[in-house]
Order: sequence, then C-alpha cells, then structure tokens
Amino acid sequence: MGAKSKPSLKAVDFFCGPGGMSYGLSQAGISVLAGIDNDADCRETYVGNVPGGSFIKHDLCTLSAPELGRRLRLRQDDPTLVFAGCSPCQFWSKIRTDRSKSIRTAFLLAQFQRFIRHFLPGFLVIENVPGLLTRESKSILPGFVRFLEKLDYVLEDGIINAVNYGVPQNRKRYLLVGSRVSESVTLPPEEPNATLTVRSFLGPSNGFEKIAAGYRDESDFQHTASAMSAENLERIRLTPKSGGNRFVWKDNDMLQIPAYRGRDDIFRDVYARMYWDRPAPSDPPKS
Repeated sequence: MGAKSKPSLKAVDFFCGPGGMSYGLSQAGISVLAGIDNDADCRETYVGNVPGGSFIKHDLCTLSAPELGRRLRLRQDDPTLVFAGCSPCQFWSKIRTDRSKSIRTAFLLAQFQRFIRHFLPGFLVIENVPGLLTRESKSILPGFVRFLEKLDYVLEDGIINAVNYGVPQNRKRYLLVGSRVSESVTLPPEEPNATLTVRSFLGPSNGFEKIAAGYRDESDFQHTASAMSAENLERIRLTPKSGGNRFVWKDNDMLQIPAYRGRDDIFRDVYARMYWDRPAPSDPPKS
C-alpha cells in the first residue's frame, strides 16, 4: 500500500488587497478560498489574480468570526486551514509619512487575532515591513507572538530579502510562519541568484521598447510612461545611466529642487537611475 498522501491545504487571505499573497499561495498548490479587504477597488484585480477565490469586501473590524465561518464553511481547529495576514504597513514603514493618517490600520493584527483564536487554523503566514519587528518598543508584534505561543503555535520569523527568492529587487520584508500541527517550522531557504539584475528583466531585449514620456500602452503589457515637464526631462537627460543620481545637477539653479537644496543627506535615490547589473532598489534611504 502506498504512502498516505498529505491532505491538501486551503487558505483565507486577510487584508488581501489585489491578491499578491493569495497568488503566491495558489502557486504553491494551496487552494485559496477567499481574500478579505475593505477596498472594493481591489475586487476585479483580485479575482483576475486568483481564479476560484472569492473576494469579500468587508472591514475586518466589523466582521465576526462566526459570520466568516458560515460564508466560507470553515470549521474550527482544522489542521488543513491556512490564515494569511498582511495588514497595511504604512505606520511601520521607515518612510516619513503622516502617522496620524495610518494609525487606524497600525494595529490590525489585533483584529486578526480574533479569527485565529476562534478557528485555530493549522498554519499561519504573516508578512509586513521590517519596521513591525525593528520598531518593537511600539509594535504590537511581541504581544501577538506571545498570543500565538499560548495557543501552542510553533513559530519562526525574521527579515528576508526578496532578491534571495527569485525577485530582481532588494526588497526586505518581515515574515512569520507558524503551525499548530507541525513540530517545527522554518522560513524558506535563501537561493541567491546573480542573474537577478535589472538588465535581465528590462530593456528592449525583454520587450520594453523605447517610448516617449506620456506614452500610454492600452494593452495588458501596460508599458506606459508618465508625462513629464521639460525640467524633469532635462534632469533625467543629465543623470548618468546605471547608478547616476541627482547630485549631477544639484548646483544648477534651474534644475535643483528647492526641497533638496543643501540636503544631499536625504532621499539620495530620488531622480536616480537604476544600475543595469544590480537588482532594482526598493528600500528608501535613511534620512
């Protein structure tokens, strides 16, 4: 008699947005039952990204666990159930934004806890900006981890860089995986790849022909460029290719931007060009 096959997993994606996490879960062979988000504009893209997955438009703060269970026919303590939670991250980002505008979404992990406590899913996946971990003194994360451990979840978490997982971009993210049905869990192993460079993915050889500023591509390829003022076009023309930055024209009174005058220490990547033979940048510069 052959080995007993593992039961198939099914997932619910909280704070799903247009479906990035759901798409990844489905690519991994997990059946995505639904994504939940309070932004109706995400629906069309989500459904396109996740065939077979339902989009539930709802504010998680007003959705009850029993109601979600009825809608998706979920059962409690299901070892094959996966909950993914990628809550809005603006509050924890290191970009200097108006924190007052994002405070309402800063602690949505507390809402996620309600559903975990009720359903006790077999597996959990949490993804967010590194600030959720590094700004620990203000973060809800330590309390959330203690909550999971009290429910007998085994956990592993850390900060990973997407460039080590097949993405041609230096994009650091906080990742937590947990399980109530496994003795141990591990973050996916890194697989560095020197070919993950801008040159390998962009440019004419990869289908990106030269286009003028303001060009709109109506096809699904969406090779579109923003319209630009004469000053911005001149700034770009003067910026050297492959790593050039705004310092080249910082002393030009016509081109220097008032907000950066005498401020070479902030936002060094603004108006810079990507290096052809490096991964694309992502993390904003420290200021």
